[in-house]
Amino acid sequence: MTISVFKQRISVAVSQSLKPAWASAQWLLKMMIPITLIVSILNYIGVVHAISSFATPLFNLLGLDGRAALVFVTSILTNIYSAIGVAASLGLDYRSVTILATMCLMAHNLIIESTIQKKTGASATAITLFRILSALSAGFLLNRILPESFSGTLLLPTSLSQPTSVSELFINWLQVTLPLSIQIFIVIICLYILQNILKEFKIINYLTRPLHPLMTVLGLPHSTTFLWIVANTLGLAYGGTVLVSEIKNGRLTSDDVSLLNTSIAETHSLLEDSFLFASIGIGLFWIIIPRLVFSIVTVWAQRGIRRLRRCVSFQPTKG
Repeated sequence: MTISVFKQRISVAVSQSLKPAWASAQWLLKMMIPITLIVSILNYIGVVHAISSFATPLFNLLGLDGRAALVFVTSILTNIYSAIGVAASLGLDYRSVTILATMCLMAHNLIIESTIQKKTGASATAITLFRILSALSAGFLLNRILPESFSGTLLLPTSLSQPTSVSELFINWLQVTLPLSIQIFIVIICLYILQNILKEFKIINYLTRPLHPLMTVLGLPHSTTFLWIVANTLGLAYGGTVLVSEIKNGRLTSDDVSLLNTSIAETHSLLEDSFLFASIGIGLFWIIIPRLVFSIVTVWAQRGIRRLRRCVSFQPTKG
């Protein structure tokens, strides 16, 4: 491939990224901006304080105050972008956002993503409950692992004065929302460009064989490598059509699909979502490794249970 052809393909990948990136950014911001405004209003009139008081006993076990419940519930019902907007509106500290980042990454956009996984053969209800319980468990363990003094530079407002008037409420909201919106827009464009380059040069295909050792560690059969890469680069929402198509074509057994669904339920979008949280200052270690560890443990546990059932079913009956 000549340099001119390479540049041309890069240019095509970039140009083809701009329109869908703009459309996606508009869709996400149209969802996020009203949500952050609603949260700011709820905070102003005292509803956040009431929710915080109700949720504090549970979230204290996770090292969080009750306000974190709003961030977690927002991620469950919508997406990571909106959850970050809510976290910014509430002015949470670095340690809290780190714990919440892992929780939200494991349990976000459940309505859409559980529906997609259902099309691959999984139970939407089981996947939803599994992801929520995994997220709560991860939060509990991280609270035990991270020291109380754990800190870092969070690229979000961490202390906002309580507004005393409606005008001050809107000023505070704008101070949080405008820079965050610009930041999210830039991140989305970069991600679309990167994803288009991966597809243009078929880099995902080249990664399949080198990642076989990782699949072994993850407890996944090598036949799932391509789909695992798709789910962790394009995500479930964007890569869902590829997943459904590959599975419907019969390239995987039902057992392989079940293991894959368990794994990607906790680790999907390693590229996009990790990049997003890293852009606001959260360390990559804490937003990647816990999810991989949970994925490894749950997949191998599933394989162990499956093997145990086979052993029990093959036991000869006593005559």
